[in-house]
Amino acid sequence: MSFAGFRDEVLRLDGSMGSLVLNNLTSAALLDSGSEPQNSDPETLDLLKMVVLYRMGRIGDLARFIDSRPGKGRSLPVRVFKARALLAGGNVRQACDMATGFPVGDPGLSRDLLSEALMMTALCAARKKDYHTMGLMADIARDRGIRSPLSYAVIDYLASGIKPALELPPRLGVRDYYFLRLTGAKVPRRILEMAEPALIYALAFDRSAPLALRLEAAERAASRGQIDAAGLSDIYLQAAAASPRDRPGRTDAQTRALLYEGLSRTNDQKVRAEIIGTLIGSARKTHLSGVIAPLLLPYVRQMSPGKGFEQFAVRAIEVALLTQDAPLAERWFMFVKRAGPGAYRAAEWLPLADLVAKDLVPAGEGAQMAMRMARAGRLDGAALHRLTSVLDALSLDVPIPLWNLAAKNPQPKGGALPATGVLGRLKKQVDEGRRGQALLTVMQAVGPHPADRLHLIAIGEIVRSLKKAGFGQQAALFGFEALYGIWPTGARH
Repeated sequence: MSFAGFRDEVLRLDGSMGSLVLNNLTSAALLDSGSEPQNSDPETLDLLKMVVLYRMGRIGDLARFIDSRPGKGRSLPVRVFKARALLAGGNVRQACDMATGFPVGDPGLSRDLLSEALMMTALCAARKKDYHTMGLMADIARDRGIRSPLSYAVIDYLASGIKPALELPPRLGVRDYYFLRLTGAKVPRRILEMAEPALIYALAFDRSAPLALRLEAAERAASRGQIDAAGLSDIYLQAAAASPRDRPGRTDAQTRALLYEGLSRTNDQKVRAEIIGTLIGSARKTHLSGVIAPLLLPYVRQMSPGKGFEQFAVRAIEVALLTQDAPLAERWFMFVKRAGPGAYRAAEWLPLADLVAKDLVPAGEGAQMAMRMARAGRLDGAALHRLTSVLDALSLDVPIPLWNLAAKNPQPKGGALPATGVLGRLKKQVDEGRRGQALLTVMQAVGPHPADRLHLIAIGEIVRSLKKAGFGQQAALFGFEALYGIWPTGARH
């Protein structure tokens, strides 16, 4: 791939992507130094990678990337991004220590880096009530034509004592949030809808923010891979400890935290089965299954298939597929075969099993189950079209009868489509072997939408392009994401 093309794709990004699978893939690819654009300047390439990781809100990955660089942050761009990562992680004092001494008068600074250096220095000065330095940084920024209306409004208020009517920008970043907190203003109710990915991460770790807000931010961040399962577990347990069990009007996120905490307090397998079913069902409605399932996996592994757990088999296989635990899924599928009609619903996961692990089920069983579901009215036309499209894009066998069943229904028209030209650009990049650019274009194609909310055409082209670009496993898992959200099995418990 060309360096210029990689740079152009970076500049098109806003960082929001609704697919957990693709967020994790893109971040891993950026951290991998084995596939670099041709004719790239190492320092500039590092800067572009840091831009993408920050825009994605992958603050932990950004910190690890910086720590892996030679010299670990001696250059100004790396120091600026290190300070941004520290601030987003709630390490304000360390961020300000890093910001001290930024050479804001350096004529070689790019406009974006100059803006960050000036406004970060102003923020840190404001926190120390050094209003002279704060005002000086703001004056330099204004003279350089740097726009940051909310930050300027707060700076003017702190300097004059005259409280302004603050106008919030449509997209709120980490620095603006910390400036806003200096005014004593309440956190806006809609802050999560306004927040950039990095701010969503920051809110999850801001111990001064309301716990309910931190919890919701943590779930959103986890759904995009910004926080791993261990991080979400920690915040769930904190929230559970602080949430009275009889509190009326609990949020769904608080209920999930209490349920999760309850799993560790009981050894009764039937009670655990009920909690797991309720939790994964709640998570599915809010596109959290991919991050809740790893939390449930240790408990499901401890449970043995047997009499009385026929209905729980639906959830056990669901968790196994979501976590790509093929041996666990196989164990429960074998139980389903022995259990007979009482566990029939669990067998409906068979059509999706091959997307998670090759040869998990005998050839043809998945397609046969899909056809039985369709004939029984369990699988509608939209799901059939999506299933055949994903299987075809992965070059997996699609039996003619399954094609015929799908063809009897009109192709679904709903779902989000990327902007004109994006899918065509993606196909061209893949055909020309430009893998890095293709991944960034996939980010644009998906946008903030979960995989199951995309248009059929977009899903098929993304799966096909990922596979052709050499990301076959992730292509299959993205196909699973796109199907899981609309699959009828386990939708009600």
